[in-house]
Amino acid sequence: MKFTTLAENPHFILPIANWFHKEWAHLNPDRTLEDVIKLIEKNLNTNTLPIIYVAFDEKSVYGTISLRKSDMTDSNQDKSPWISSLFVDKNFRNKGIGKFLISNCKDTAKELGFGEIYLFTEDHKAWYEKLGWSTLEETTERNFPVSVMKKTI
Repeated sequence: MKFTTLAENPHFILPIANWFHKEWAHLNPDRTLEDVIKLIEKNLNTNTLPIIYVAFDEKSVYGTISLRKSDMTDSNQDKSPWISSLFVDKNFRNKGIGKFLISNCKDTAKELGFGEIYLFTEDHKAWYEKLGWSTLEETTERNFPVSVMKKTI
């Protein structure tokens, strides 16, 4: 399995945009699939945040993750960087791909000089805790309850 930027593999934009739109449409109900594609295309960076990464092989794209300066709309703007948009195709879940994506993204953050990384999750708090993340607070993001989490790297 390979881990690289989406900018280096733009042919994966459409499947990833479909994942994002289906998984997180409730957070941005007015955002169309075309809007998601345009947003992704604006973030095709290789060495400056935000960076979108993909896990793939010659047959399939398995999942994606992003590393960005911030990820919350109103709070926690003083914290950086954030892991966001972690998604693994349902056909490839429970195979360690999510852990693989997080580990590689964490390594990139460390290479960029960061000592901590953050994320928020609506419903996977227990999974992140198993990976060593700690909860900073319970709050809301776009009117949905979320857990804000941190990991030292």
